[in-house]
Amino acid sequence: MSANNFILIQEKTKNIYEVSEKDYEGGGEIQNIGTFDLLRIAVEKAEKHISDSEMGIEYGIRFSFMKHKKDGIANDFDKWNEIKKKVDAREIGPKPFPKYGEVWMCILGKNIGREQNGGGQNYSRPALVIKKFNNEIFWILPLSTKQKDIDFYYNFTDINNEKVSVILSQIRLIHIKRFERNIYEMNLNNLKEIKRKLQEYIT
Repeated sequence: MSANNFILIQEKTKNIYEVSEKDYEGGGEIQNIGTFDLLRIAVEKAEKHISDSEMGIEYGIRFSFMKHKKDGIANDFDKWNEIKKKVDAREIGPKPFPKYGEVWMCILGKNIGREQNGGGQNYSRPALVIKKFNNEIFWILPLSTKQKDIDFYYNFTDINNEKVSVILSQIRLIHIKRFERNIYEMNLNNLKEIKRKLQEYIT
């Protein structure tokens, strides 16, 4: 795949999307990747196609989502905005506070570009707590069910024997109100390696 190519996801009929690889400069279609019945599946397939390509991650392939705003990403932002208001209105209340090394389900929301999104009804996903500043503010690293052979992905097997990863490049600060529930505590050896690799990025 050339660095000038990008993935085009175009709506053909309701909830049917055609995914193609396009030449950014020439504008001509290079390869039809397939047709999928859900946009989420199409995006996952396209992301896998990029990650499996020789230069996809290194050069950054462009995504173009050709979908009506009322049914697409704009609607997701509207939905997330309503959820965000409810999250902000929450009472902190008496409950166990997240600790370093714990994996919590966190409401991360619908975000911009390649920033990591949450999923499901509340736009939530598992995240590893890597720094507690006080009882309200924490640094977290989001987890993914995808494993990639990239230096900013730390791949491991969780307590449920599932292959998952910590996305080191997606470190972010979140408020206690975004935390939903404690899932498990990270293995100490994995935690040490994650901390070591993270320090390489920020020093």
